[in-house]
Parts: sequence; structure tokens; C-alpha cells
Amino acid sequence: MLFELREPGSFRICATPECEHEAVNLIEALSQSVPDALGSAQPLGIILTGSLSRGEGTLAKDIDGKVRWLSDVECLVVFEDDCSISREVRAALEDAAQRLTDQSRAQARDLKIQLSAIRASSIATMRPSIFKCELLRHGKLIWTRSPGVLLTCDRDTDAAIPRQDALRLLSNRIMELIPPRLKLADETQDNNRAYALNKFWIDAGTSLSVFLNCYRPNYAERSRAVGDVLTSNLHSLNLRSAHYVARKVCEATNVKLGRARVGLDATERDFADAARVGADLWYWQTDQLLSLARPSDARDWLEIAARLRRLQTTRQRIRDWLRLAARMKGIRVPTVNGLWQILRAGSFGSAIYAAGCSLQFFWDEVASGQKRGVTIAQSLGNVLGVNGESSTAGRRQLAERTFRYWEYHLRDSSL
Repeated sequence: MLFELREPGSFRICATPECEHEAVNLIEALSQSVPDALGSAQPLGIILTGSLSRGEGTLAKDIDGKVRWLSDVECLVVFEDDCSISREVRAALEDAAQRLTDQSRAQARDLKIQLSAIRASSIATMRPSIFKCELLRHGKLIWTRSPGVLLTCDRDTDAAIPRQDALRLLSNRIMELIPPRLKLADETQDNNRAYALNKFWIDAGTSLSVFLNCYRPNYAERSRAVGDVLTSNLHSLNLRSAHYVARKVCEATNVKLGRARVGLDATERDFADAARVGADLWYWQTDQLLSLARPSDARDWLEIAARLRRLQTTRQRIRDWLRLAARMKGIRVPTVNGLWQILRAGSFGSAIYAAGCSLQFFWDEVASGQKRGVTIAQSLGNVLGVNGESSTAGRRQLAERTFRYWEYHLRDSSL
């Protein structure tokens, strides 16, 4: 297939038309500044990905006229196969993203720019995933050194999306709810909490759509398809959770597409509901992946790590241990008991996911000081290299460390 040049302004970026001009200006500035920032290491092209490439980017204007970026700006910077993507190249991309962010501060809030270096052949050989499907359907080549970036790739990848990739998406969104949930305790005004919940429900629907065989590569069609299946009751998911998810996915999609405004008064009850339903979805999805005949008990926290180990292939486990060996600088050595628990989860990455899910699913218990809460907190503390105290302060320390490790070790890593 051929990614043809689509200059910024020639395609829709925002679901909210009133912010289209600002979005186009930013993408145009990016396409002009990134090649200059790389010096002699010239890329083949820059491909805009994510919701902005689909015309579903979410931006909102605040009262003071500044634009709040609720969608991240995500781009693949494509290099020739014989190009060395060195630390210097990656650092130059990070610097370029930071400079653009700094230059936009007078007009923008919460702008996050991610520039990922990749070789052309790596796109063609990328493992099947939701990301790959949406990249091939909607990726926009916004800058190129030649008439086009030629890639040998099959566009028809919908049926190839593995359900384990969908589970990973759900797990990542569960992890991303940790910081905004912690901020509730600080009693600070932060509109991003509501948007974080909105993002969770949208991607919970995306994850479910793969399991329910109704995945669509854009938000509007996906929301309708998921809603139809969930309300038809032609599935084995808990009916209460299914109907609740159908409603929340529809509401979140309407916000994402600019059809409704998000309510900015997100409460602990909202996060608790997301965690409760998230647990139902997580256990149900792992039931499906492990072909378990009986529904699981979502109260069994010890099952989380054990399931992740069973789901991980030998190749995934080896790759994760190698990644840990290369990144030990940012990781505290766990206790002996912690090492045993990491082995029980299969790898360090699985242990991090297990920690995040345990915290979210058993949030109140971890801080309760009661027997099971003490056991969970101590277990997580052993893995994370901190004092696992069952208290509000102890839970915060565990949550902050879990999220930090997820960002460092897992956020940008593939299966």
C-alpha cells in the first residue's frame, strides 16, 4: 500500500469544528519543524496517527480562549531500513516535541506530543493489533521526502486483531485512571478527571468490540455496534455491567465527537463505578481467553497475577525480561518475596499490570487497615520495593509507584 501525502488542512482533524484551525496550525508546525530538528538523520516521512488522523480529535476552548487538547498528538516518524535509529535520534524527537509544546503554551493547555521513530519495514511487519488496523485505515502522511512512503502491507487486518491486544488496551486504561483518582483526595480542581473517565469508557468499548466481534475502526460506528450487541443480551457478560457499559460508551462517544459536553464534576463514586465495571470486564475477558467455563469471582485478587502468567507466551515473557534488564536503572530491586510474586506473574510487566488492577479493583480495602487490605498492600509493596502499608498514605505510595513503573516499563511497549 502507499501512504499518499496529505498536507495539514486537506483532511479533517477535529470532531469539534471550532478548534479545527488551531489543530491544523499545530500539525503544520510539526510537519515543518521535525525534519529540521533531525539534521542529517532525515526521515522518509511523518505519519499522523490516532484520533486526529481519523478526524475525531477532541479539543475544547476554555473561557479564556485557550484550546485544551484532550487528544494526544501521535506521529510515526518513518526512517529508511538502513538508518540507525540511535539514542540521539530519539532524543532529537523528544526535544522537537517539547519545543513545540513550549511554543504552544500561550494558546494551548494539556498538549501532549508523541513522536515515535520507526523503520519503514517495521510497519509492514508490525504484529496485528488495534493500532495497526487503525494506522492502515486512517494514518495520514503529513510530510515526506519523496512522493510517498511505500509499504508492503495488507489493509484488511480487522479479523486479525488478537483479543489479547484488546485486553491490554483495557488494562492500560485501568492504569491511566490511577493519577486522576489520586487527585480526588487532594481536593484540587482538575477538569481532566472527567476526560480521563471519558477516555476509559470509550476504550473499554473498543476492547469489548474485539471480544464481541463487532470492532469498527472509528468511534461512531464502534459505539453503535457495541451498544447493539450489549443490549441484545447475545453474550455471556453480566447483564447489569453490559447495559451500563453500553450507556457509558454511547455517552463518552458523544462527548468525544463534540455532540455533548462532559460533566466536569467527576467524583470518587464515578471512579469506583469505573473500577467495578472494569473488574467485571477484565475477569470476563480473561475467562474468554483462558476458555474458562464458569464465570470467575472478581473478588479473588490472587487470580490476577496467575491469569496474566497463563496468558503470556514464552516469547512475550522473554521479551519483557530483556526489556527489564535494559532498563534496570529506573527500577528498585524488589524484596525476595516480591521476586517470587513477579515470577508468579510471569514477568515484571505482568506484575505491574497485576499491581495496577489490584489497586483499582480493591481500592478501599487496600487503605482499610483490615486483614485482607493489609495482605494486598504488603504483597504489592514487596513487588514495588516500597513499604506496603494498608492506609490512605500507603495506598497513595503504592499507586504512585505502580503508575511510574507502568509509564517507564510498559506504556509504549507492544505485546
